[in-house]
Amino acid sequence: MKYRSDIDGLRAVAVLPVVFYHGGVSFFSGGFVGVDIFFVISGFLITGLIADEVVRTGRFDFLRFYERRARRILPALFVVVAFSVIIGWLYLNPVLYKSLLQCVIGVAAFISNIVLYGQVDYFDAASEHKLLLHTWSLAVEEQFYLLFPVVVLLVYKGKWMKPFHAFSLLCVVSLSLFIIFYDSIPSAVFYLLPFRAWELLVGSLAAIISISGAPKVSDVKANYFSLLGLAIVLGSIIALTDDFASSGPALVFPVLGSFLVILFSRRGGVVFKALSMPVFVGIGLISYSVYLWHQPIMALYRIISVEEMNFVSASILSALSIVFGYA
Repeated sequence: MKYRSDIDGLRAVAVLPVVFYHGGVSFFSGGFVGVDIFFVISGFLITGLIADEVVRTGRFDFLRFYERRARRILPALFVVVAFSVIIGWLYLNPVLYKSLLQCVIGVAAFISNIVLYGQVDYFDAASEHKLLLHTWSLAVEEQFYLLFPVVVLLVYKGKWMKPFHAFSLLCVVSLSLFIIFYDSIPSAVFYLLPFRAWELLVGSLAAIISISGAPKVSDVKANYFSLLGLAIVLGSIIALTDDFASSGPALVFPVLGSFLVILFSRRGGVVFKALSMPVFVGIGLISYSVYLWHQPIMALYRIISVEEMNFVSASILSALSIVFGYA
């Protein structure tokens, strides 16, 4: 798939609200949905990468795929984990440090989402002291990366169902599980892949549609749909609250908005131009590193500071996260 600068810009739109949300900036009460935007982007890019190779060559090099994922994801992750272990040893009490080490093992095994599910509710105050709280989403993506290439290969090679229909079916199943269980087991629904796969699969559907040819709509309509998508994303970031019991079903909105942006943003359009601004592309290119660093930095401040996080301190720490992301 061709490089799209607007996708990197969308990454910036995803990561900045997450950082400010964890900093306690009230204006970004729905900033946690940045992770959901990341899921859609990841599903889009990974599906495009896998499907393109399968269609071109009739096969898929699993070893090469996993090697490339590891080289991109693991080095920066291990640096942040090592930093967190050292900081935790210096500042955490024995109970919290034990839970941190459990999470470290979870990170190494790609199951930190499962470990955190057993430790803390993401929206509880206690989660603010979790140095590696944010690794739950990385684990969800890593589990998806492990399983999904097999699914794509089976769908394309088996020819028993068209890719769009197969991924749509999987998406509907996962979304149904999400809707059915978010109220009764909200923590499981928040953390675990079966309830989150639909968000990545929405990105997969965008990839399949793009591969088969961009939506046959005029530039005017594409501009309208992409603007609508960006408005939905930004509205979700501002309007949603950090109460998963009430906001859970509303996660459909940022996912839908991301889908519209990815599918209809075109070169020369308003959204493409806005998201392709150098400042957004620059942050988008380091969004993974910024995401990795922000939580340990925010949590460390809360652990050692006698003052509550305020807008000024949150802004400084957010800027520091971006600096560390560039490093």
